[in-house]
Amino acid sequence: MQSLSGTFNQLRDPLTPSLIRAAVPTTLKLIDLISPPSQAPLPPTSAFPSNDRTIIKSSARTDPATRYERLSTLLGSCLIGTVFMYAYDDPETILAATDMLPPVLTHLGIGAARWLKVGPCLALSE
Repeated sequence: MQSLSGTFNQLRDPLTPSLIRAAVPTTLKLIDLISPPSQAPLPPTSAFPSNDRTIIKSSARTDPATRYERLSTLLGSCLIGTVFMYAYDDPETILAATDMLPPVLTHLGIGAARWLKVGPCLALSE
C-alpha cells in the first residue's frame, strides 16, 4: 500500500493526471480487499425473531477503524495533503484529484462527514 501511495508524489510529470485517475480506484479496490466494509445489522422487524431471517457471521473480523484510517490517509495525506498542496499550479492534476474525490467520499460513507465538517471550521479560523 505504501508504494501505491507513493504514486501521489509524482506531480511534475505530464502523465500525473492519468496516474492519479488510475491510482485512486486501484487503492480503493486494495482497501476493499484488505478491509472490506462492515455490514450493518438488519433492524428487527418485531419483538420476536423470524424463521426466515438468518444472521450471517463473518469468520474474518474487520476493524472498521482500520478501514477508516486507510481511506482517511488516501483522502488526507495523498489527495489533499500532497496533490492539492504541491500541484496547485497544475490545473489538470488538480482536476484529476478533484474527479477522484466522489469515489473516496463514497467509500468513507458516514465517515466523510468528519472531512466535510473540517472545511467550515478552517474558514472560521482565518
